[in-house]
Amino acid sequence: MLYLIQIERKGDKVDTHLIKSVLGMLTELQIYDDIFQIEFLKVSHVFYLDEGNIFINSVDIREYLKHTQARIKEEQERSKNYLTKYTSAAVLETVYKNLIKDHLIIILEKAFELLFQNKIGEELGILYNLVKTVSMGIKHLSDYFVEYILKKGILIVNRPDNEKTMIQDLLDFKDKLDDIVENCFKGNDIFNDIIRNSFVKFINNKQNKPAQLLAKYIDVKLRCKDISDEELEVILNKVMVLFRYIQGKDIFEAFYKKGPGKKVASGKIHQSRCRGQYDRQT
Repeated sequence: MLYLIQIERKGDKVDTHLIKSVLGMLTELQIYDDIFQIEFLKVSHVFYLDEGNIFINSVDIREYLKHTQARIKEEQERSKNYLTKYTSAAVLETVYKNLIKDHLIIILEKAFELLFQNKIGEELGILYNLVKTVSMGIKHLSDYFVEYILKKGILIVNRPDNEKTMIQDLLDFKDKLDDIVENCFKGNDIFNDIIRNSFVKFINNKQNKPAQLLAKYIDVKLRCKDISDEELEVILNKVMVLFRYIQGKDIFEAFYKKGPGKKVASGKIHQSRCRGQYDRQT
C-alpha cells in the first residue's frame, strides 16, 4: 500500500478502491494506527522533505508555489478517499512543514524579488494561502511586504529624473498595492495598514518635494479640458489619499496658492466636491 501511494504521488494511476478496502480491514482489526499510520507518516515525511529540498533550489518560485498548492490538494483528495481524519491532518502538517515552513524565508525572498520586477501576479494569492497555514507565516509575509513597499516607494520619490511623473507613479503604485491586498491577500486589514504606514514613511523622505509636485499635479488636472467632471473627481479622490500621507500640508497649500494654480485656486477647485475634502483634511 505504501508503494502504491508513493507511485500515485509521482503521477501514476492506482486502484484507490483497493487501498480503501484494505485500510478498512486494518481499521476493523484495530491495527490501522500501529501498522499503517506510523509507517505512512514516516514515508510521507521523507518524500516531502526530499521534494522540498530539491524543488526549492531547482524550479522557478512561481512553479514552486503552484506545485505546493497542487500537492496540498492531492493530499486532501487522498485523505477524502481512504485516510482517517487524524492521518489526514498529520500528513497535511507534513506537507506544510516540508514544503512551506522550512523554506519560508527563501520562498518570500524569491517571490518579492519577482514582484519588484513586476514578474509575479496571481501567484501572490497562492503565496498568501500557503503562508497563512504555518506559524508566523503572515508575520513574515508582512515584513517582506513592508520592505517591498519602502524599497519601491523610495525609488519613485528619490529618482532624480522623476519630477514630472512622480505623483502619477505614486498613484499607480498605490492602485497596484490596493489590488494586491484586495485580490491576493483577501482584503486583510493588516496589509492595508502596512500600505498606509509605509507611504507615510517613504513619501516624506524627500522633505517638501512631494507636496510641491502634488500641488502641480492637481493644477494640471484641473486645467485639463479633456477630463470629464466624473474622471476629475476620481483623480482628485485618489490624490486626496496621497495628500493625507504628506506631512508638509502647509507647504502644499502655500505652493499651490502662489504657484501656477493661483487662479484656479479661487475658481474651479472651490467648485469641486473634492475641494471640500481638501478643506476637511487641512
